Amino acid sequence: MRKRSKSALRNECDNLCREVARKRGNCEARGTDDIFCKGRLEWSHFETRAVISIRYEEWNYALWCSAHHWYYDKHPIKKSEWIKKNKGIKIYNRLKGYKPKSGEITIRFYENKIKELKAKL
Repeated sequence: MRKRSKSALRNECDNLCREVARKRGNCEARGTDDIFCKGRLEWSHFETRAVISIRYEEWNYALWCSAHHWYYDKHPIKKSEWIKKNKGIKIYNRLKGYKPKSGEITIRFYENKIKELKAKL
């Protein structure tokens, strides 16, 4: 069987992780601030999803409605405050102290993440 490309594997990981996040059911920021929840629920990252090595880690994302997702992406200081208050200082410090390692993202990385994410569904 032909090996799948890294981009195809990344897309599968994204879809699976989105499903895992949506199992949470509601906007996690609802009632924690003055923003009115609206829009669809979205897989929202604390640290940019461009950092692939932590893109699929549960401590790096929340399920937010589109209103909260937009607001906190446009207001990073408020996002940091929300993380500290609602996810805890340990997660906040973990995010701020994270340093990506080079050469870590391989086909095997994605294959392992797919297995891990499927087990959570």
